[in-house]
Amino acid sequence: MLRMVTISPEDYGALEVMLSENRLLASDLEGDNKRFYAFEDESGWRMGVGGFEIYGTHALVRSLVVVEEYRQRGHGQEMVEQLIETVAALGVTRLYLFTEHAEKFFKKLGFAPAERGDAPEGIQSSYQFTTHCGDDATFMMAEIGEG
Repeated sequence: MLRMVTISPEDYGALEVMLSENRLLASDLEGDNKRFYAFEDESGWRMGVGGFEIYGTHALVRSLVVVEEYRQRGHGQEMVEQLIETVAALGVTRLYLFTEHAEKFFKKLGFAPAERGDAPEGIQSSYQFTTHCGDDATFMMAEIGEG
């Protein structure tokens, strides 16, 4: 089982490098509503990172990446499950995300394509929504808690 460890702002430089190397948004990591995590194996080896932005009872998945040599081993699913558990404990009932290449992966985990126009105001105000993710990105949503 992977251990989920909070990435502190002091370590955002390393996070930015990892995200950039994987062609993920790395320019807007700061903010009170944003949280990022490293996922480590039992020896402390970082297997991946992920995070979210919280907007009331909604959250946007951010920057989910598994280190290349550890892909296709179930780590991504475990990371998403831990992120869902964490945001659900914070009162989030709907989780949103953008993906350009992993729609099939997220469908397996309960996400479904969603209309951008139906997104709540907070999600629509995010940098990912307004600027970063164009029409080539699939917008998805999952119900994760009681509403």
